[in-house]
Amino acid sequence: EFNETIDFDLLIKKLFNSKLTIFIITSIFAISSIIIALSIDDLYTSDMIVEEVNVESENIGNSGFGSIGALTGFTFSGQQEKTKTVIAKEVITTRDFFDELLKDDTFIIELLAIDSFDSKSGNLRYNQEAYDIKNGQLKPAFLESLSYNDIHQTFLNSISWTELESGSTKIAVTHLSPYIAKDWLDKIFITLNDSVKNISVDKANKSLDYLNDQLVKSNAAELTKLISALIEKEIKTLMLAEVSEYFVFSIVDSSRVPEEKSYPHRAMICIIITIVGFIFACFASLVRQNNTFSLRKEH
Repeated sequence: EFNETIDFDLLIKKLFNSKLTIFIITSIFAISSIIIALSIDDLYTSDMIVEEVNVESENIGNSGFGSIGALTGFTFSGQQEKTKTVIAKEVITTRDFFDELLKDDTFIIELLAIDSFDSKSGNLRYNQEAYDIKNGQLKPAFLESLSYNDIHQTFLNSISWTELESGSTKIAVTHLSPYIAKDWLDKIFITLNDSVKNISVDKANKSLDYLNDQLVKSNAAELTKLISALIEKEIKTLMLAEVSEYFVFSIVDSSRVPEEKSYPHRAMICIIITIVGFIFACFASLVRQNNTFSLRKEH
């Protein structure tokens, strides 16, 4: 049985005897933490809160298609119809969506070529190895050193998506420049609405083609009524896409240019590194004293 206990008085005495060593090591960690914290560039996060735009319709999605399948012999597969929020969350991470953003030539420059932002002057500093200031373009050699997946991942790392308890969604963009963070967020919001709208319109048109074809062929009153209800649902989707400014999301809280940085938390970085340094110094001092004591016993 393990009955050995820690002698705290002896432990404190050993640490006190090594107070100078502990102080020096902890001070080195503390100074290093300040240097590290100051070397990290400020990042700014702009966010907006949005909620899904819904159109009131009968709950006839999958049950309706299932009934048509039973009556016509055509099999429909799939689970419950995805909400616009789910579709938008999937779309925002796709390469097709990223390609839409890349159509703006300044976007990839802002993504890859900016080194820092001067909060006092509002000026950007560009990476000279990546950006040709004279021509206003990224250097071909720099672009060739990166794969498409690397560039896409850099973009994905700058955005975040949070579903709130209220049912709304918070979309946020983080960048070295607070102005670019807001500009990107607005651009992403508009592009996301357009992308999901195009997907939904295309799906609705294909559904209408099929349903109208089935309506012509149908002789059963029950089936005709069901198909008409499904057609009405798809027409509502097309009408919303045509007349509504926002197809996927409406804005609850609009984007702002962030006034304060979101990262790094320099004080916290310094505190954590200093505490780690103190613990390391104490541990190293105890190990050194034990080794010294063992060597003395051997002699």
